Amino acid sequence: MRYLLIGLLAMAGCGRVEREIVVNSRPEGASVTIDGQMVGTTPRTIPFLYYGTHEIVVEKPGFERVVKFERIKAPMYQWFPIDFVTEVLLPCHYRDVHTLYYELTPTKLPSREEVVKEAEKFREEARPKVGIDQK
Repeated sequence: MRYLLIGLLAMAGCGRVEREIVVNSRPEGASVTIDGQMVGTTPRTIPFLYYGTHEIVVEKPGFERVVKFERIKAPMYQWFPIDFVTEVLLPCHYRDVHTLYYELTPTKLPSREEVVKEAEKFREEARPKVGIDQK
């Protein structure tokens, strides 16, 4: 009995769970921000601590900015109270990987006519208004 207890205490804390989010995009090289923190460029593997909803921002010059709220669900071995067994009692290593993929779309550049029309509008608004009551 004493040896069983010593063995259990020796194994306690040997379990480990690695949680990772892998962010890919097309084209590659887009900057990635998770929950307001810049983490690098795609493709990127980021360790995380908690499951739930994370704000993912993927952006690259010349492409539309992508903002998504991704729900990362816990696998069954991370549900309470099973998580205590897998993380503390079992001498096993678990790796939980969630892969996210984003297709970036090029930004639409305005046509020459749209730019000229907008410039004329601003020019007209910037002209001083001279009225009868102004001297």
